[in-house]
Amino acid sequence: MIEQASPPQTATRNALFAIGVGRFIAGALDLLQACIQLGWDIPLLIAGGLLCGLYFGATVRLVMHLIILPLSALHTTDPLPIHDLLWGLLQKMIVVGLPIAYSVRRFAAPTGGIQ
Repeated sequence: MIEQASPPQTATRNALFAIGVGRFIAGALDLLQACIQLGWDIPLLIAGGLLCGLYFGATVRLVMHLIILPLSALHTTDPLPIHDLLWGLLQKMIVVGLPIAYSVRRFAAPTGGIQ
């Protein structure tokens, strides 16, 4: 008998991880581009970079955790403990929100409009 040839479990896991990282980077760059374009019209995005960045990171985490993961096949069956939920929220606020906010501050037009 010929056994079915299938990739090892670790190879499949690594491939899914690489796809997830690529999608995360592409989504972050897409959101950065949208925020830069909105930063031209909304001066609060430029002036209040810290607060807008923290809010944006928290929003990204909550949308991912409460909407996207329950609808995907990658969700877990158990709810997260409050410590893990708050740690993930803090991570996304710092790792995603702040770099995007300060990139908007750096690259958005300082006059408030496209010239």
